[in-house]
Amino acid sequence: MNSNSARIVAAPPHLPSLPACRLEHLGRVLRVTGLPAAARASLVLRAVAAVERDGRVSARRTAVPAVRRGSSSGREYVPAGLADLAAELAARAGVPVERAGWPERWATGGADFSTFTDAVAARSEVLVRYRPAVVDPVGLVADLCRAFPERRVLVGVTQVRDGHAAAAGLRRRGVDVALARGSGSMADVRSRVWVATERGLRQPQLELNRADFVVLLDAVEGLGQLGRETLDGVTGRLVGFVPADRRLSPFERDILLAYFGSHPLLVVRPGEAACDVRVAFVPIDSPRVPLAVDGDGLRRDGVVRHPTRNRRLARLAARLVGGGDAGLRADFPHVAAVVGGRAVRRAVVLVDALDHAAELARLAPHAAVVAALGADVAGLRPLADRLVPAGANGTEVGLAIATPDALRDLRLGSGDVVIRADGGIGLPPGLTPAVLPARHELSELLVVDADDGHHPELRRRSRRRQLAYADAGWAIGPHDRAGAAGFLLTRWAA
Repeated sequence: MNSNSARIVAAPPHLPSLPACRLEHLGRVLRVTGLPAAARASLVLRAVAAVERDGRVSARRTAVPAVRRGSSSGREYVPAGLADLAAELAARAGVPVERAGWPERWATGGADFSTFTDAVAARSEVLVRYRPAVVDPVGLVADLCRAFPERRVLVGVTQVRDGHAAAAGLRRRGVDVALARGSGSMADVRSRVWVATERGLRQPQLELNRADFVVLLDAVEGLGQLGRETLDGVTGRLVGFVPADRRLSPFERDILLAYFGSHPLLVVRPGEAACDVRVAFVPIDSPRVPLAVDGDGLRRDGVVRHPTRNRRLARLAARLVGGGDAGLRADFPHVAAVVGGRAVRRAVVLVDALDHAAELARLAPHAAVVAALGADVAGLRPLADRLVPAGANGTEVGLAIATPDALRDLRLGSGDVVIRADGGIGLPPGLTPAVLPARHELSELLVVDADDGHHPELRRRSRRRQLAYADAGWAIGPHDRAGAAGFLLTRWAA
């Protein structure tokens, strides 16, 4: 949710008289009016953390108090983090969308500090996923305090010892800070920057409702029951930190989504954010692989030699690099929506081994096959004359089929698309947060994955890949089986 002005999604020509869906930002709460009943019910369902597998919803276990405020005459209050989801549901129902009440962009104190401070200047909620080995969130908070010298900053911690450590870290970085631990623990002091426990945040001296920034050094712990009750009345900007390698439960994912939205900021080095990665999907549903097939047989029949899967991914690669926008929209509408008319310089199809590369090479006769130097192609006739070592001339443009080792050595750049055909688990081997900024010179990347539904085990692997994308902060595009905004894939993917 990074739009500060009204964004209008035009209604289809056959629905000219429909009223607009209005999204009004009210601090931690979003007021939604004009959303059709079915879409509104879907939005409220997704605002509730306790969604049972049989579809029942327990109102007593709602994650965010805002959704318990009820509705009247078509009006619903939902967590502000669901703004993008509400807009997508309205667009799917053919209703134009209007946004109101979003905070203005704040100017930094005469300096361009970092991608992090730029994000908090523009957005009302920011979730930061960071690498603990190289990024200290206290250092980023110090940057925030220096970038906005006139703004009041409250830093929330869950334990007193964490508060002492955070305050000491800020003082070492030249930030004047006071510590609030709870009832009876505060001197009569005034400070622009406070570090406070959950109970300390409730102290009247801190004036929580007047804070410009409320920062949670551990967003998961900070959004416990007491923390949610404390933050329910906050109107300032909310910033949270979660380590990138932390595994989140479905409930924790719901809480973070409700408060921070679906587009976290991934910071891999101090002052630097990872490139913006967008993910699109190509559904593969048939022919189905028999349930009894598993192990190497499943890899062979469900991935390496699956005729529809290979043919669709090869056709997608050809459409991306030379098929034109019309052909891409006709054959792969979800991918076209994420590409958004951008020019594609090169499509790289990722396979897990050379036997799969050989199968795809038969369907893409103009593709270069890129592998590590000295790769053994004995018995793989389609590769005999087409193998190119990573980094050699001929791999910079057009269409390439690459193994994981080769992908690590390819220099990805603007306009490149990675098509994931390997059927593995987790992030692509050469595109982890540690590798992307170090090996590749790009600010954004499109990844297209196969949404495998032709065998239960392949379906589980596909969902686990999608979970890894969400954990890495990658923006998940429209998706047939996932529903609006990809929310449900993070509910039942495990």
